Amino acid sequence: MNVRDDSGSDSGPEPLSVPNVAPPLSQGPIYQDTDSKEWFHFATLRYDPTLLNSPENTAASFNRPCPFYLLEHQWTRLKVANWCTSFYRKNDSQQSNGYSNPSTFLRSLLLTVRRWQQTHPNERGAECLRIYVRTYISGCVTTEVKPVPRVPLAALFKTTFGIPEQLPKTEWTVTLDTQATDICESIMYKTSSRYPYYRARAHAGILSPTARKEVLLYNPEGKILDGSSSTPYFYRDGKWVTARSSCGGLQGTSRRWALENGLAVEGIVSKDSLTVGEVVWFSGGGAGFFYARFVALEEGLAEPTAEMVRMVGVGMWNK
Repeated sequence: MNVRDDSGSDSGPEPLSVPNVAPPLSQGPIYQDTDSKEWFHFATLRYDPTLLNSPENTAASFNRPCPFYLLEHQWTRLKVANWCTSFYRKNDSQQSNGYSNPSTFLRSLLLTVRRWQQTHPNERGAECLRIYVRTYISGCVTTEVKPVPRVPLAALFKTTFGIPEQLPKTEWTVTLDTQATDICESIMYKTSSRYPYYRARAHAGILSPTARKEVLLYNPEGKILDGSSSTPYFYRDGKWVTARSSCGGLQGTSRRWALENGLAVEGIVSKDSLTVGEVVWFSGGGAGFFYARFVALEEGLAEPTAEMVRMVGVGMWNK
């Protein structure tokens, strides 16, 4: 799908301008209550003006220079989530909203960024932003904007994951969850029900959202399905492999880009095949690509309380 260009120019793609129509997505408080009665899908977008000069990002953003990371993939994933999730299909009241078409979605996001910059004059040096977009059953769309550090374009658009033995040391570590996670809509389509991810992080002792740690979730058949906040990739038989969609994990935007660009292939990775010290790559729509070393779960960790799990969730929404 391409964004329509009515300029009549044949001089090449130009960044879409911000019109005075298309209302901005409304900003609201960060969602903290995982027991909310109104469900929503959400996406995490990265805003960085340097992406306007990235041909890779242009190709993944409706073939138009765009300051949002993988915009086309983000928009498509949200639409697919709505089409496939039962609680959205059953709700007849959902109306057209700020992402009903890609042009409106982009324009609304740009206006949201502009408004944030105008209302945060003391943070004008924050050129890169993370934008949480939540789409509710009612058709309402809300956003939350936060400044984030700049990430090199090379970390957003990898050309290869390399050979594990040749990669430098990293501060990041990853471990395995203590129990299986049932496959469900909230796992596959990134909804407001995030309990399995928060529980996994709490069990692994990852209580801070900024900790350089990840945890791998697996399904009842013992197949890896996802990371707690990013997509994992494993080196198997001379190639990098990410979990098949049938394993039940999120089909994320950066995962789609990695598969389309030949960085990895789909496959099945058993939890029993993991070895201490092996390299696991990860990717996310907000952070790009990074890798970690697999470690055994720390011994002696106490069983997390319900309050600990809740606080992990609050921290993830506020990071």
